[in-house]
Amino acid sequence: QAVEQGLAANEANDQLAKRIGDIFTDLSDRRVMLIAETESTRAKHQGELMAIKAAGVECKKRWLPDSMACDVCKGLARKGSIALD
Repeated sequence: QAVEQGLAANEANDQLAKRIGDIFTDLSDRRVMLIAETESTRAKHQGELMAIKAAGVECKKRWLPDSMACDVCKGLARKGSIALD
């Protein structure tokens, strides 16, 4: 709920991280920032997918991992273009 409220208020990642840190006091500053970045990115991408679907645009998605990507992401990249869902 804290992240949802922060995103609804257009808070930046550092503000989201503060919300998360206030709840999970045992996490490091780095960890709460990673959570804030992950959740704000997740929300942004979900919004993009919703807009694409609502527009009726025919498209697929593709993973473009960097050199530090995990094996799961590298495996998804090898699949090439895949359906949005």
